[in-house]
Amino acid sequence: MTPEESRRDFPQDIDLNELGGQCAALNPSLTPLFKGASDLTDYAVVFRYLDAPREPDESEAMVAQERAGRVVEEVSTLVAPPGQF
Repeated sequence: MTPEESRRDFPQDIDLNELGGQCAALNPSLTPLFKGASDLTDYAVVFRYLDAPREPDESEAMVAQERAGRVVEEVSTLVAPPGQF
């Protein structure tokens, strides 16, 4: 990825499928990562409000948190200044 590509403006969006597609367009190696995290958008949209249709149980929340952590870690290593991660 060139420095110009890494500075590309991304919308402040909570749809991880859309953001994942945009990231994968710049770096196709991210495709499996974002496909595996496609259901995380629900945690940003559905479960954040008190009137959510249900509450995730502890094991579901732990799995989602682990997947979200992998996304953050992988993307952070790509956009961090050299030597930071």
